[in-house]
Amino acid sequence: MKKILAITGAVLLLLIYIATLISAIFTSPYTPQLFKACVYATLIIPVICYGYILMYRVLKAKAKDMKYDFTPEKDDAEDSENTEE
Repeated sequence: MKKILAITGAVLLLLIYIATLISAIFTSPYTPQLFKACVYATLIIPVICYGYILMYRVLKAKAKDMKYDFTPEKDDAEDSENTEE
């Protein structure tokens, strides 16, 4: 999973760099906006990839912890007995 996200992020960054290069070579009225968008994406895409990897790691650890936790809590069992009376 990590490798897929890393490769996807690298490909997206490469495409953004190519788009920036092409927009610099072929000037148009949209070049400044395209350059700003490429710089923004260059900063945001790695942050988003890092966030996804971090969330995956945390959620995977929580799922592993919850997998073996099947003990009923005593407070819940006592509360249900008290409400029946």
